[in-house]
Amino acid sequence: MNEVLSYLLDPNKSGVYIESFSIDLSILSEFLKEIVAFDTSSSRTPSNFKLVDYQENHANRYPVRVLSRYAVEDLKEGIDHMSIYEAPKGPLKGKLSYSRKLSVISTREMGYREISAGGRGAYFPSVFLSPNIAVLKTCDAINIKHSVEYPKLTFDVCSVKENGCQIFEDFIKSVPIIGKKIATTPRRKKHSSRYCSEPYPAAVMLWACSIARNVPEDILNYFESSIAYFEKKEWRISIILAAIAVESLLAEIYKECYHETAPSEPLGALKDSIEKKQKFPPNVRKDVETVNYGRISAVHRGSQQVGERETRNTLMGATRFTQWAFEKGPLLC
Repeated sequence: MNEVLSYLLDPNKSGVYIESFSIDLSILSEFLKEIVAFDTSSSRTPSNFKLVDYQENHANRYPVRVLSRYAVEDLKEGIDHMSIYEAPKGPLKGKLSYSRKLSVISTREMGYREISAGGRGAYFPSVFLSPNIAVLKTCDAINIKHSVEYPKLTFDVCSVKENGCQIFEDFIKSVPIIGKKIATTPRRKKHSSRYCSEPYPAAVMLWACSIARNVPEDILNYFESSIAYFEKKEWRISIILAAIAVESLLAEIYKECYHETAPSEPLGALKDSIEKKQKFPPNVRKDVETVNYGRISAVHRGSQQVGERETRNTLMGATRFTQWAFEKGPLLC
């Protein structure tokens, strides 16, 4: 837990672990064909896989991003299907047993979805291929990016703790056919901003769901929705939701300072009003200003362009400010 909290405050100082995994698309096609053959023999309708008949000319038919998306969609559908309809024999025999030992949180459209491992019924291991997942048992945050460099599908895994990369490795190697052919790079620890910011949304998910103390549910809901839109690459909406969380907290701090309802002012003006009576620590002020800059960029479409970097910076500022407000600031209980 302390590692994640330290990471949320200063990702570069804490560092992250990275590892890459790659598989030839022809091996993925072999895995999909086995599922189709198993379904046919079991009188079930075969899944509609896009790359089940993968050929080398697919690289000419589809842009790389499309090919990458199709590959991951097929793999997700395949391992979920295999988990539900376990093959009694043949190449698909076996269970994705390792992933069942863990409880993780990911996003699904809007809101968090917790996948608990110990229960009965259908289990969907494709959650381990989600862009951001939080592992509750080990208190770890993992980011997973996929890409295709023909002819291979690659997963770049980045985690706050070293065990996060190991969790993904154990999972992907448990997939029949694919696990035996997967190639890995040496695991490394990095402190560069290029890598350190990657698992931040997953770490915020973990913080909001299991670590945050005394933070009201409505504030955590703003973070939840912000991350959901982050994954959908709706940068402006994600930024605005994170900024609303900060505005809501500033309004509460204003009440503590002036003993009256906060005026209907934008985030920056509200911060200035509070500082007339109570100064924020320099690092806290910087976090509020970062969020305000992101909010202005998101609201005024013509003046600033926003993307993943600006959205992640806004989320960082909002998370650190919220931690301060309830752990050291005026909202401490």
